[in-house]
Amino acid sequence: MYKDFVLKNKDTDILKFRIEDSPYGDYELTILEKYNTNKLFYPITLKMDDANELLEWIQERNIP
Repeated sequence: MYKDFVLKNKDTDILKFRIEDSPYGDYELTILEKYNTNKLFYPITLKMDDANELLEWIQERNIP
């Protein structure tokens, strides 16, 4: 099963990605579309083109 998400910086869409979960409990992330390639919009620790880095960043993030 999969679900699509949009990463935003305030009201600006940055990129669209899909997370698929497997029956074994692991996740696969695919970047579907990049809306904004300006590095200033991305979180400091996040690389723009690395799906694995984005997945790790999401898993470590604490939602307020």
